[in-house]
Amino acid sequence: MIPRPAANASLQDILPAELVVLLTTLSLTPEEFEQRRSKNKPPKPAMEINQASLLYKILQTKQAQYGSSLGEDMALLANLLPPNAPASLDGSARRQKMALEVRIGEKEVLQAVLAMLEPLVSGGSLKRSANGDVNGRHSKAARV
Repeated sequence: MIPRPAANASLQDILPAELVVLLTTLSLTPEEFEQRRSKNKPPKPAMEINQASLLYKILQTKQAQYGSSLGEDMALLANLLPPNAPASLDGSARRQKMALEVRIGEKEVLQAVLAMLEPLVSGGSLKRSANGDVNGRHSKAARV
């Protein structure tokens, strides 16, 4: 599970180490995989361009599987809850509202992570620059 990213979060902050190791394993060539397996040496959870590209493709595929867009779901939710409607909904409408809220949340997380991955897969870097930035974001507070 990938949590909803905070405004100042980096990929390293939100992606579980297990997911990064899985992406690394899936990115290995058969020869590299066999070499690691024979040495009983699992991959390190280090996100690189290959892993970022693979995750980007996976998340795009997941996003394409939805039958509606985020905007359409927001409109459905707004229509379900008109401003002058009573506060309580009947059982079916309440379940529909909860399902829309979950789906909207999933799509928001997908869009946020895809936006974080976009610069990396289009030629960016995961390396820190000399001033401690990762992809243009400060990862540590400056010393005073």
